[in-house]
Amino acid sequence: MDDTIKITKSINWHALKQINCLIAGARDSGKSFLALYLIVRLIRFSLPTQLFVIDPKRSDLSRFSKILPPNRVASDKEEIFALLDRYLALMKKRANFVLTQPFGATAASLGIPLYYLVYDEFGALTSLLNSKERKEHDALLSQIALMGRQFGFGLICLMQQSSVVNGGLSTAVKQQFGMVAHMGNASSDYYRSTFGSGIQLPAEELGQGEGLIWIQGFGQGFLRAFKAPFINPLRLWEQCIISCKGDHQDDLKYLTMIPSH
Repeated sequence: MDDTIKITKSINWHALKQINCLIAGARDSGKSFLALYLIVRLIRFSLPTQLFVIDPKRSDLSRFSKILPPNRVASDKEEIFALLDRYLALMKKRANFVLTQPFGATAASLGIPLYYLVYDEFGALTSLLNSKERKEHDALLSQIALMGRQFGFGLICLMQQSSVVNGGLSTAVKQQFGMVAHMGNASSDYYRSTFGSGIQLPAEELGQGEGLIWIQGFGQGFLRAFKAPFINPLRLWEQCIISCKGDHQDDLKYLTMIPSH
């Protein structure tokens, strides 16, 4: 299965090989639009990516509750923990299936469909959790981030605050991002809190819809300035509706599907 998503003419993201994505940036910087573009491309793969959404602030991404199957979108704390449990349980079922295949099999080698969890405004929930809840939340998310690549289960995190640490992401999760983008202008300290202290920052002024991006495999400490693809938001949403119709989104149908060769 081709897992390539074109960000610009010269920048490609491989959703399976570089699984897990962080998009940071201030309000109105374009991070939600970039995320919606990635979602559309994911669910329009020949074998559609199965989409799950967490949106604690009930922003635009919560609208997916109208077009996805029941229990695929969560906003309040109880729903969010239930969805994380469910997503992890599906990943473990996929893992058990992969282990029945020839030795060394992975989601990539089998070509089975991707599953992706989009977590919008990550810090909006984590700041409200007590220590016990935070520990449970981190444990669930860490398992997803650490095991997901082998079994085709990805994670896209959106954060308004560019500081990854202050936003609540654990070190274990931070290290698993195959693509990191920061939309809009920010101070060098904020950029480095997103990308890491060893990053070389391009000296470029960025506007709305523009950002800096790091993709695993481009070279250690290598950032590129980019402009997110522009497609009319209404058209993007229409494409989401069309791509989620019928049985294109089905928890179990795609869990063990291996395309015929």
